[in-house]
Amino acid sequence: MIDPLINNEIIIVLASRAISALVTFLLFAVVGYLAEALITRIHRHASDEQRVLIFIGHIAKYVIMLGGAIVALSLMGISPVALTTGVGAAAVVLGIALKDYLADVFSGLFIVFNHVLSVGNHITVDGVSGTVQSITLRTTILTAEGSRIIVPNSVVAKSSVIIHNI
Repeated sequence: MIDPLINNEIIIVLASRAISALVTFLLFAVVGYLAEALITRIHRHASDEQRVLIFIGHIAKYVIMLGGAIVALSLMGISPVALTTGVGAAAVVLGIALKDYLADVFSGLFIVFNHVLSVGNHITVDGVSGTVQSITLRTTILTAEGSRIIVPNSVVAKSSVIIHNI
């Protein structure tokens, strides 16, 4: 027969691990939300840069929360090595699946942070001419002769761009 005191001790140990893991994750979550708020409030004037900072703030929050989840699970006795390996494998699969999307997003970050283009510029890129209406994380939107032209940012980053009005 199993001694009831041993069962109670096991329950207390498991409960204390679960509580400490939960508190740890909540602390990481709070730090993640604070980091996101701090990053998104850096620039309030430029709308394109603000969108990029919001994106970076979201990424920072989720990376911090992921770290908190890994620490919390390791406090509960789950091996962080196996978990990190699984997350790494998932990241590789997602990276391959989202390659074009990620290329557009990182090109958009490059365009916005390096001030390559501005709204109102008349440009020619990849044989298409138009006036820049907006620059999003994924696309640059041009207008010409009453038409909207959506150019992926990876095309803008890889192509020669002629800016007609500097």
